[in-house]
Amino acid sequence: MRGYRIPKASRKLDVVIVAARYTKRSKQLKFSQAYVRRGLIWGDLILLSRDELVQRITGKQRVVTGTPAEIPGEFVVFNHAKLSPMNGGVGIHVGEVPPKGDDLDLPLF
Repeated sequence: MRGYRIPKASRKLDVVIVAARYTKRSKQLKFSQAYVRRGLIWGDLILLSRDELVQRITGKQRVVTGTPAEIPGEFVVFNHAKLSPMNGGVGIHVGEVPPKGDDLDLPLF
């Protein structure tokens, strides 16, 4: 939109997760829908596997949950995604207390 500047908070993000899909048996993330920053612009909505998401979080990228705002490139941020040790692996969660499985507190797709 001409004459509109994206807030600095949205410029500092790398990945914004907007929806999640979990496995039926164990509450483990299978895929997530996310917007990924590509240089100065945001790419289209893509699917990220659990392994790709873990690599992005361990690679020091700023991964958050949120939803797109009315202006392209601007997002309403809910929480930061974190990793926690879980049964010999890692769990992906948001918030302070790590759950027993993955929990991003997002709508399902």
